[in-house]
Amino acid sequence: MTSSEIIIIVAAVTFIVLVFLLLREVNCWYWKINERIFLQKETNVLLRQIAIKLGAVDEVKKDENHVKGIISFFKDKE
Repeated sequence: MTSSEIIIIVAAVTFIVLVFLLLREVNCWYWKINERIFLQKETNVLLRQIAIKLGAVDEVKKDENHVKGIISFFKDKE
């Protein structure tokens, strides 16, 4: 292989990777995937709060400060 062939291959691979990343971001934006993940995380936090209030999960009670930190993190994003 000559150096020009290697440069062409590297450029082609770089181009394909960039196109893939761009299309992935457009796809995530179109289908609101990033927003869905955010809402799922917020739902998990709320479910943990319910579990704490009901006393259903002892492990979660020990980690109540962590949950409060997560809640404040999500409130800051709104």
